[in-house]
Amino acid sequence: MTTFKSFEYMHHVLDSTGKCFRIITIYRPPPSKVNKLTVAMFLDEFSTFLEQESISAGSLLIVGNFNVHCENTVDPNSKRFLGLLDSFNLCNHMTEPTHRSGHMLDLVITRKSDNIVSDIYVAPSDHLSDHSAVHFKLALAKPYLLKKKIVYRKIKNIDSSTFQKDITESSLVKTTPCNLHALVTMYDHVLRELLDKHAPIKELEVTERPSAPYYTDAIRDEKRKKRKLERQWRRTKLTVHKEIFLEQCKHVTSMLTDSKQAYYENTIQENSKDQKALFKVVDKLLHKNEEPKLPTHTSLHELCESFADFFVNKITKIRLDLSSIRSCAQHIPSKQVPNCNKLIEFAPSTEEDVQKIIMKSPSKSCILDPIPTELLKACIGPLLPVITLIVNLSLSTATMPDNMKEAILSPLLKKFNLDFELQKTSDLFPI
Repeated sequence: MTTFKSFEYMHHVLDSTGKCFRIITIYRPPPSKVNKLTVAMFLDEFSTFLEQESISAGSLLIVGNFNVHCENTVDPNSKRFLGLLDSFNLCNHMTEPTHRSGHMLDLVITRKSDNIVSDIYVAPSDHLSDHSAVHFKLALAKPYLLKKKIVYRKIKNIDSSTFQKDITESSLVKTTPCNLHALVTMYDHVLRELLDKHAPIKELEVTERPSAPYYTDAIRDEKRKKRKLERQWRRTKLTVHKEIFLEQCKHVTSMLTDSKQAYYENTIQENSKDQKALFKVVDKLLHKNEEPKLPTHTSLHELCESFADFFVNKITKIRLDLSSIRSCAQHIPSKQVPNCNKLIEFAPSTEEDVQKIIMKSPSKSCILDPIPTELLKACIGPLLPVITLIVNLSLSTATMPDNMKEAILSPLLKKFNLDFELQKTSDLFPI
C-alpha cells in the first residue's frame, strides 16, 4: 500500500452476498507549522490516491475526518477539494456540520453512480470528542439485474445483392417522379418498406449485465477450479485444503488484474487518436454511467416545442443582429470594389460527384434515415441516379424538402455544474 505524508488511511474490503465494498477510512491532520503540511500537498496526494482507488472494482466508500470546511462553498480550498471529487465521479453525502464549532469536517463519499448510502444521521457530540458520530445505512444486498426490452433489426443478415435487385424493380427506379417533394417522399417510403421486408423489426427482452471484455476463458476455468477447491476445503475442514484454496484465490485475482490492465492499455493505444473513444474508456474506469437527463417537464411534446422555440428565437436574434450590423456598415466609407462575376445558379451535380461524396462520408446513421448508411453504400448503384436527381432538383428550385428538415435533438449541458432546466436553455448544447 502507498503511504502519504498529508493523511493516513485504512483500507477494508467487504464481500457481502456477492457484492464487493471497498471501505476506506481517512484521517487528515490539520496543517500547522510543526507538521509542515499544506492544503496543496494534501490535494496533490489525495488526487494520486483517488487515481488508484477510483478505478478499482466494487462499490467505493470513503469516510473520515478530512479537516476541510466543506460547508463553506466559497472557500477556495473547499472548492478545489469538491472539484477534485467531482472530477473522479465522486460525491459527498454530508449536508450538516459534524464538528462542535459548526464545520463539516467528517465526510461520507461514494461514486455518483453507487446508491449504497442512506439515512445519514449526525448524533450530537459528547464530552469525549469535539466531533459528532455519523450514522448511516449501507446497502449490502446484491441488486437484482435489470431487464429491458430492446428493438433491433438484423442488418448484417441482409443480402446486399438481393436488396439491390429489389430497389431496381421498385417504383422508385421504374417510375421516378420529377417533383422534388414527391420524389423524396417516395425515396423514403420505398426504402423503409424494403428494409422492413429484409430486416423486420424484432423485440427482445434482455438482462443488463456488467460488461467485462477482459474476462477470458482461462480466467473462467481458474474460477471454476477455485470454487471446486473451496467446496473441498469446506467439506474436509483441513488446513492444507484451505491454503490451497487461498493460493488459488490469489492466482485468480492476479489473472483478473493483469488481464484488465492489458485490455485497457491496448484499448488506449489503439484509440490514441480517437478522443471520443478515449473519453469512453476514462468514463468506464471511473464508473461513470449517467443516464441522459432532460429538464423538468410534464409532456415530451411541450418539452420539444420549448426547445424548438428557444432555437428559433436564437436564430431570429442572430439575423436581427446581422441586419443591424449591415445597416451600420452602409454608413462606413469603403474602397471601390471592382465588378466581378455573380453566382446566379448552381452547376448540376454529376452522378460521379455524388457517389464520391457518399463513399467518402463516414458510415454513421440516424434513426431518421430510411436505411443505414453502410447499406446505402453497398447498394449505391440503382440509388445513385435518384439521389443525384434529388440534389439537382433541390439546387435548381432552391427548396429543401420537408422530410429533410427534421432532426433528432440531444440537449447536453455546456458545463457539469450548470442547472439543467428550461429557464437555463441557453446553457445547453443542441446536438
